[in-house]
Amino acid sequence: KDAGNFLPWNEFKAIAQVYEVNDAKQKYSAQELEELFNEIGQTLGEPLKVFLIGGCNMALQGIKAVTKDIDLIVKDKAYFEKIESDFP
Repeated sequence: KDAGNFLPWNEFKAIAQVYEVNDAKQKYSAQELEELFNEIGQTLGEPLKVFLIGGCNMALQGIKAVTKDIDLIVKDKAYFEKIESDFP
């Protein structure tokens, strides 16, 4: 491994803080994800079809115990804009 290709860890962490990127210590179980999606659904007020991928999908399928983030795909720009406007 060529360590010269990477920033020193402390410098990397400092830059991550400037851009408000955390180290995702929070992890979400399937139950917590379901509760979150129910809350989001109530906030949106209308059904939106999204496709969950990655660890989130695996947690909901019972393949993985927890996930640290939610990766989703929306069907088109209008769906994206609806989500973005409801959750600034």
